[in-house]
Amino acid sequence: MEAYSQINQFLIRVQKNCSRIRIILATYLFLTGLLGALLCLALFYYLQPSAISYFACALLFLIIGKYIHSTASSSFLKKINREGAALLTEKKYPELNNSLINSLQLGELISSPEKEKVFSSAFIHELLTRTQDHLTKLNADSVIEKSRTTHSRNLFLSTLALALVTTFIVPDFRQQALKNNSASINTSQTTTAEINISNPKLKKPDYSIHDLALKFNFPAYTRLQAKVINPSDGSVKALPGTEVLIKGKIDQPVQAASLVVNGKDSFLMESKKDSSLSGSFMVREKGFYQFRVKGNSATKTVLPKKFPIELAKDQKPSILLFPANPKPVYFDTDKVQIFYEGSDDFGIRNIELVAQIDEKTIRKNIKSLKNGEKTSQGRFSWNLAMESFKPGQKIQYYLEIRDNDNVTGPNKNQSEIIRFTIYDSRKEQENLVRLQDELIEKMITLLATGLVENNILKTTKRDALYGKKLLASNADALIDIIGLAKHIKNQANELGNFPQAYLTLLNNIISGLKAIRQDKIEAIDQIQGTIMKPTPVDFSLFSIEMLNDRMVTHLERDILYLIKITNRQKMDRVMDLKNQLSELTE
Repeated sequence: MEAYSQINQFLIRVQKNCSRIRIILATYLFLTGLLGALLCLALFYYLQPSAISYFACALLFLIIGKYIHSTASSSFLKKINREGAALLTEKKYPELNNSLINSLQLGELISSPEKEKVFSSAFIHELLTRTQDHLTKLNADSVIEKSRTTHSRNLFLSTLALALVTTFIVPDFRQQALKNNSASINTSQTTTAEINISNPKLKKPDYSIHDLALKFNFPAYTRLQAKVINPSDGSVKALPGTEVLIKGKIDQPVQAASLVVNGKDSFLMESKKDSSLSGSFMVREKGFYQFRVKGNSATKTVLPKKFPIELAKDQKPSILLFPANPKPVYFDTDKVQIFYEGSDDFGIRNIELVAQIDEKTIRKNIKSLKNGEKTSQGRFSWNLAMESFKPGQKIQYYLEIRDNDNVTGPNKNQSEIIRFTIYDSRKEQENLVRLQDELIEKMITLLATGLVENNILKTTKRDALYGKKLLASNADALIDIIGLAKHIKNQANELGNFPQAYLTLLNNIISGLKAIRQDKIEAIDQIQGTIMKPTPVDFSLFSIEMLNDRMVTHLERDILYLIKITNRQKMDRVMDLKNQLSELTE
């Protein structure tokens, strides 16, 4: 859970940075709008009664208002949640490849023992660890762009500079604007009073809606039962495509009534003699709805109260992929065994395997569900022999899941991407021959050292320290040779087409050299014990000379056999190429 906690801390930093920039941006927009409105109003009253006052104010209002509206309607002023922060981070850093949003959604499942039976906690822990390691290289403060804040600040400073220039340079600007404003207010009050006196019946009636009851008919794909809320405060929160039936009573009789959604779409309501109203509309977007009534005077009135409409979210489905036999390399005749677990809040539509080879995409339908199942798990066997893959091709695949949403379109999600390579036998054999050449070179080098040291030991008198140094050097060289021989043996076993005599030779090389190395280590221990005695004694180098002779004899025999086998392999490769060229020529 430490990795999940660090992922959440990273996203919290992104959210805080977004909130800080949003507050700064909103402050600049508010000050710009307030200052711009005051400037427009002052210009309007200063230029009255000239017609240019309308033109100047409209022009200034359009310039400032256009930018404020475009910024306010954008996503910069919207508050983001953790998922929004994750999506912004992945948009900034595409190399995350959806791992951050998957980690955020799947990380909550670790602490739920009920969902432990459906999802693999080991798989989720591995995903969280990889995502957290990637996040350590990223900067949370650079996710949110700050250019919009700079533009808003520049607009505010420009508006402020224009207001200061107009106020202090234009002669009698403030005095003339205040004078014209006072005269306009007095004239307006006088005209309003005269209209009210001469037409006392113009006052509009005040309508009120009460006893509201709502019924939600959810989209068919959700398979949810209808939900009734009675009494209701009128607020609506539902999935897109939900039909909302509204019933209520009005305190005054009306000729007709309708529902107005977001101030543009109108839906007729049925009005009865008992002052009850009923109507419906389809939830499509976020906003509000109002009641509009037609009274006895044939005038239509939109009631001021706005009832909110909020959209519920149909969550994306989730899919987990578990390869049964994961390997970095497959033969072109192998079968890739896949286990999967998928889930969705309202039902799964289908699950597909998507494979990408170079620029080609292969899709295979794994399972289609028609009964609205919310969970699905199973096994799929992908036969590579049916795909005509070429040796050496690099392939990546994943599972893609779609839900049943037929209103806004199916939501889809994908599993982790798995990669492998098609086995290239010719290339692997070439690599194996190169390794054998390298092994022969190392053995020849050690053989040369052994022959030289044999001559030195027979012709020159040396002390115990020299013998210890010689044995340690040979033991280190034998470690390298034995390790390379084991690697060649493992590669030969994977190829599967090497004769048993070849594998027996490698086993003999490994076992023989390991025995010689062990004897050398024991001789080193004996020399060390002799040197560390209180009274040093002479140590006979005869045993060292015998060990050196054994090593030289073993290496000479092994090198001879290896050279023969390697030359035979190279000749076979040449003959294979010759036969292929002959076939191509024919």
